[in-house]
Amino acid sequence: MSTKKKEMVTIRVPRNDWALLLETLTLDSRSAAFDPELRRRIKGALERVRQVGDPWVLSVVCSGVQEESTVFWDEQEALRAAKREIRDLREDYDMLSLTCAGEAVYSWPQD
Repeated sequence: MSTKKKEMVTIRVPRNDWALLLETLTLDSRSAAFDPELRRRIKGALERVRQVGDPWVLSVVCSGVQEESTVFWDEQEALRAAKREIRDLREDYDMLSLTCAGEAVYSWPQD
């Protein structure tokens, strides 16, 4: 078995559209009109799909320049990363911010 991490793709799909696609693929995975091997592959692909909400984005700005941004899909993982970044920030940083759905959730230094 390969230990290489599988490449992933992230897409944003309106919830109603995703429900329609998921229902269609689920029915296709059961349909006798499709080759049994294709049905098995569709079913397996659906089992590996991970639904996530809005991403958490951690950004660091130093000397007026956005140095880096990291995307997280899990709130707790994003908060742990933010705490690590705060601990390791250089003295010349301007700010660090954590946003979700485009809204600022946390920022440092705090006002």
